[in-house]
Amino acid sequence: MALATGLPAAWIVRDRYPVRSTSFIEWRLFYDFSFLMVFFAGAVATFALFVPAFFLPLYTHSLGLPSSTGAALLAGFNFSTAIGRLVSGFSCDYIGPLNTIFIAMLVNAMTMLSIWPASDTLAPLVAFAIINGVANGSFFTSMPTAVGTLYGSARVPVAMGMVITGWTGGYFAGAPIAGYILQAYGGKNPDQWAYRPAIFYAGSMVLGAAGFVLILRLRLSLKIFKKL
Repeated sequence: MALATGLPAAWIVRDRYPVRSTSFIEWRLFYDFSFLMVFFAGAVATFALFVPAFFLPLYTHSLGLPSSTGAALLAGFNFSTAIGRLVSGFSCDYIGPLNTIFIAMLVNAMTMLSIWPASDTLAPLVAFAIINGVANGSFFTSMPTAVGTLYGSARVPVAMGMVITGWTGGYFAGAPIAGYILQAYGGKNPDQWAYRPAIFYAGSMVLGAAGFVLILRLRLSLKIFKKL
């Protein structure tokens, strides 16, 4: 489905302005403090973003709920990420992409560190799936917008390509690391309490990523309500 929808778009879409040819990697960006903060924020955050998607059905099973409930929670989480992508687009217009990323990552971390570990019934788990899903989806919309705002249309293809390359470690290792932590604390049939170390690992990673964004945000301006 991605190929069927993406390839026609790739053939049809044209640049609004001609973009100068450039190298695949612009090494001097690694000497730019702003780029480093954005790069590390994305690289660290991706270690946690897919943990809920993999673990919500398993966690639901540990509460003694049927598998259909876990499937419904996962569907709700995925739908919420779509809502988050839409909402964050408007948020980037009104408060700025960096502010949007910081809020999204902070909300993501707080839901993992507070709501999810305390979810021993269905109601708080539903709240977690919705709120975390919205924050999760916001990341994927606001990050390219932030990079485009910082480096302009001429440099954004290379800059964003380098940023996304930094997500590779989180994509491949984020959920497996959580799985190894769960296995170490709970074995093959873990109860809900055995999930806490893995959940805290994921929440801490997102909180650390929010810290990188906050450092960049405060470096650019100390005014809290400034659009950035």
